[in-house]
Amino acid sequence: MDDFEFNAMTCSDKDIVNKELIQSKDRDFKDIVFDCYDNLKSTILVAWNDTMANMDDLFKSDFKKELAKAKDKEVEFSADVDSLDNVFSKLQLRYIIDPDHVSDKYRRVALENTVRIFEDTVKEYDNVRWEILDYLKEELAKEEEIFKKALVVYNSEDGKPKSEPGVKKKRGRKKNLASIIIKQLSLKEEDLSTDLFIAQQDVLVPEIGKNYKYRIDGVNYYGVYNNIYTGILTKSRTLGYKTFKDGKFNTPYFGIVNDEVFGDVLYVAIFGARYNPFHVLTQKPMSEINPTDLLVFNNGKKNPKWAKLIQNTYDKALYMDDNEEDFTLDPDGEIGKGIKNKKEMHLPELKFRAHQKERRYKIDINIGCQMLLEKLEKARDGLEQMVDKINFTHLNNLEEAILRHINEENKIPKNQSPTKGAKRINLNPGLIVSIIKKNSDEKSSTVLFRDNKKEPNPFDIFQLFAYSQTSNHTQTSSNKHVSSKAKRTGDSNNWIKWYTLPYLSIYFSKNNNPLGKNNILHFDIDEELIIERSKVKEVFADIYNAKTL
Repeated sequence: MDDFEFNAMTCSDKDIVNKELIQSKDRDFKDIVFDCYDNLKSTILVAWNDTMANMDDLFKSDFKKELAKAKDKEVEFSADVDSLDNVFSKLQLRYIIDPDHVSDKYRRVALENTVRIFEDTVKEYDNVRWEILDYLKEELAKEEEIFKKALVVYNSEDGKPKSEPGVKKKRGRKKNLASIIIKQLSLKEEDLSTDLFIAQQDVLVPEIGKNYKYRIDGVNYYGVYNNIYTGILTKSRTLGYKTFKDGKFNTPYFGIVNDEVFGDVLYVAIFGARYNPFHVLTQKPMSEINPTDLLVFNNGKKNPKWAKLIQNTYDKALYMDDNEEDFTLDPDGEIGKGIKNKKEMHLPELKFRAHQKERRYKIDINIGCQMLLEKLEKARDGLEQMVDKINFTHLNNLEEAILRHINEENKIPKNQSPTKGAKRINLNPGLIVSIIKKNSDEKSSTVLFRDNKKEPNPFDIFQLFAYSQTSNHTQTSSNKHVSSKAKRTGDSNNWIKWYTLPYLSIYFSKNNNPLGKNNILHFDIDEELIIERSKVKEVFADIYNAKTL
C-alpha cells in the first residue's frame, strides 16, 4: 500500500470531530444560573457567596419543607449511597425587595432601616454590590424630601387629604402629599422596624466534570445545543424579539413609522398596542432623561442615521408627555380626548414601563431596536432573499426555563408590609437539579439535557453533540409555558428540513420521537456556526456595557 492509498483510506477518519465544540466553556452553565437568579422578580441581589455544598446542604435541600415544620428540632439523617459522588456548588444569595415595589406607606421607613443595617447584614458575603447602598441612600433622600413637603401640606390642610392647588397630575407614582403623611402616621409599632432584606436563599448548582458531563445520583447528564432565535422580520417590516419583564417573557414587535411632524420614529408594539420606546424604558418624565442614556445601542457605533432616528423618537416622546390627554388610549370615547386606534402610538400603562432596576428589560428593548435596524439595512441592500446560516448555542433555552420557575413561584404583593412580602420569597434549593432531571426526556416539550438512564453507552460523543429544536413562541393565557401552536406535534416534526441538512445528522426515529426536534449536530460542524454566550454579549457590547441602563 503506497502513501496515496493510505491517505485515501484514512482521510475520512481525520478531524471528523470538532473538539472545540466538546470542550466549550459554555458546557458549564453556572453563569446562566446566576444571571437568572439576578433577575428575580421584585427584588435586587445585593450580596452572594459561591461555595461547595456538603452532605448537610444536600439533605436540607431535599427535605426543606419537612425541616421547616420541625423548626428548631435536631433531625438525624443518613447519606444516600447514590448521591455520594454528587458534586454541587452552593450559591448563598441575599436579596432586598426593590423599593419601586414597596407602597408609599412603608417605603421611607423601610429604606431608612435598610441603609442603617446594610453593612452589618452583608459582612459575611464574599461578593457585595456596594453601589446598591448608594442607590438606597439616594432613594431615601428623595423620600425624606417628599415627607417634608407632605408634612407642610398636611399641617396646612388640618390632616385632610387634598390635592396640591395648581399642580398638574403626573403619570407614574401618585403623590397626594397629605395622604402620604396619614398613611405613614398610621404605621403600627412592629412596622416601624421593617426593612427590605429577604432571608438568605440557597441554590444548589451541579459542577461539571472533567469529561464535560454532569453526574447526579449515578446518572450522566449532557446539555444539548439549540438553534438561536435572532428575530424575524415580517412582511410589514416589523421585528419580533423576546423580552423579559416582571417575571414573564413576551414578544413585542419593533418597527418604524413616519410621523408628519417628527419624521421617522421607532415604536414598540406590546399586545398589539404601539408605544414610544422611551416611555417603555423609564417611568420618569422625558424632560428628566438624556435620550442616549436609554437608547444606547448606537453609543459605540456612531451611525448618523440611527442617531437621527433616536433623536426623532425622543422628540416625539417629549411632545407626548406635554400633551398627555391626546395620547391616552380611549377606544370608547369616554374621556373626550385621547386616541381610539391601538395602531396609533399612545402612552403605555405603568405595567409596560421599566422600573429603575429592570436592567434586563432595558437591554432586551435595545437589542430589539438594533436588530430591527440591522435587518432593515440588509433588506434595503437586497440581501433579504439570502438564506441566513443557522447558528447554535449550548443550552439556549435553559435561561427561560429557570426564569419561569423562580418568578411564577415567588410573588410579592405591593399592598403588604415589606417584612410580610419578604416571606413570600422562598426559593427551592434543588430547582436546578429538578430542571435537569425533568427536561432530559426526549418526548417533553422542552428538551434541555440528555441522559444515559435508558441506554447506558460508554461513548459520550453522541450525547455531547445532542441538539433540540426550540420554539420562538411565548406563553399565552391558555398555556403558561408554551403556546398551543408551539406544543402541537405533528408529522412535520418527524422530518429533517432541507435547510438543516448541513447542520444535523440523519438517524431513524425511535419510539415515535420527533426526529426534526431531537437530533445531533454534525461532528465536524464549523465553529463559526456555534455562538458562545460570551460572543453574544460581544455583538451587543454597547448595550450590555452601558452603565445608564
